[in-house]
Amino acid sequence: MSFFAKIAPKVSKGLEHARAEVIGRWNPNRRHDDPEEQAQDEIRAQINASHRFQSFAGERGNNVVTQTMAMSSKHTKNTLDRLHPNITCMRHPDHIGAKDSVEFWSHHEKVVVVDNHYAAIGGLDLCFGRWDTHTHPLADVHPTDFSRTLFPGQDYNNARVQDFKDVYNYASNTLSILETARMPWHDVRFLCLSFCEIAELMVVAHFVERWNEVKKRKYRNDEHFPWLSLPHDVDAAPNEAVARHPHLRKWRDIGHKYHQRWQGGGETSRYDDEYPQPRPGTCKVQVVRSVSDWSHGVLTERSIQNAYIQLITEAKYFIYIENQFFISATQDGDQVQNRIAGAIADRIIRAYEEGSKFKVVVCIPEVPGFAGDVKNEGSLKTIMAAQYRTINRGGASIYEKLRAKSIEPLDYIRFYHLRAYDRINAPMGSLISQMEANSGVKFHEAQIALAREWIGQDPENTQTEVTLTIPEATTEGLVVSDQTPKKTETVKIPQSAEEARAIVDRFEAGAESIRGDEDVSDTVAQHMLNDRTGLEDEKWLGTEKEELDACVFS
Repeated sequence: MSFFAKIAPKVSKGLEHARAEVIGRWNPNRRHDDPEEQAQDEIRAQINASHRFQSFAGERGNNVVTQTMAMSSKHTKNTLDRLHPNITCMRHPDHIGAKDSVEFWSHHEKVVVVDNHYAAIGGLDLCFGRWDTHTHPLADVHPTDFSRTLFPGQDYNNARVQDFKDVYNYASNTLSILETARMPWHDVRFLCLSFCEIAELMVVAHFVERWNEVKKRKYRNDEHFPWLSLPHDVDAAPNEAVARHPHLRKWRDIGHKYHQRWQGGGETSRYDDEYPQPRPGTCKVQVVRSVSDWSHGVLTERSIQNAYIQLITEAKYFIYIENQFFISATQDGDQVQNRIAGAIADRIIRAYEEGSKFKVVVCIPEVPGFAGDVKNEGSLKTIMAAQYRTINRGGASIYEKLRAKSIEPLDYIRFYHLRAYDRINAPMGSLISQMEANSGVKFHEAQIALAREWIGQDPENTQTEVTLTIPEATTEGLVVSDQTPKKTETVKIPQSAEEARAIVDRFEAGAESIRGDEDVSDTVAQHMLNDRTGLEDEKWLGTEKEELDACVFS
């Protein structure tokens, strides 16, 4: 085959992407400019206007509530699609070469719905490195018993040191767990149980709307991606706002229907022993969201922001905010358009004028979770600068707005961040180096082998070795940047699970002639949480210097 014959399909695909990009930029309002589309937008606007916070979903009473960037989404899609024919995975948005190219934004939602009966909504990404325990350990080294490992392979991650790299190579964690603390994760999930009734169905409706919109844009003629029907039985509940949904009947005619157990009498309703009829609760629940044309094919709905502002305005005594970032504005005309900061400042001013006690507590990370040092990394500097402009700099920050009213900000609002500490069970000279000499296996070889055994090998992965980066101390802390002195170690990936198990066994056996470490804790992070025991009670069988070197902070 000639060179030109090989590149012809790629050229054709590239031209099609370029054409789509031009169309999208030339007419960004193309889904809202004909009379039928505008009529649909008006119906949505009327539905939103009838609900609190201008949300697509109304408030629901009698509910019970419980708590509970290197993405490689192409690999995720391929992996999920291979698992079973009934699994279908879409990718959206496209970041280049489409009518709806998006440069910076993402959906940033984490929603799991099971059988149209349970819905979980939260902030943690469903990916490597996010699962954690309630003690948030920073260490996961178990020299004599690798079976106690909690975070194998790329699940051991610290984005402040180094972001994920080649996540499809599961075993290839390029961080050395002997020297590097993991990044702990703390978040809250909202779980709609079998008592949340219509609120749960609105989460499903949100997903159906997005699925069908992406289907229309990217997979219109691909039968592998079905149209979906809204789950509601509007004959049983004709007063529900969804009964006026502009696509209800069309999607019901062409869409795949799944059973629901909230509204009885229709073709989608089903009750059984496994999913009994719901019992009334005591909570009021409402689903709010942030969607727009690029993400959902609708005019912008900002009911999340509306809810935040209204709740802040109506707060009586205090506000607690916990978030990944804190970037907002106190006035119109700022590049940042959300007005959360303005609502906070206005509420504090009102408390000051009324002479009432009022406190705001904000908890955010000390530094955004991106690799690099603050002085040299552009994304870090941008985020930190935007946060400072929100808090106390730039002329229109919260602090400056309060001081303009002769209010001392610290009397009303404080910002905090969480810190953590731990001790890595890695006494190099007195144990691990001797185990390596006795077994003929390096610790990192055993580390990679365990990940290979537990996580397996991706059929598309042809990687045969891993190069681990061992960060050196810098003036900015343990981070990896262009200025960081590099220390690396290359380890081969075992070709089979059996070979991987043999490597781990050999390394563990290297301790038999030295000592055990059963009395040494592999993590001491629980003492941060006022554990019943004391940190001074923890045993250490290595030298004092080894213990000092093993201490890590996050």
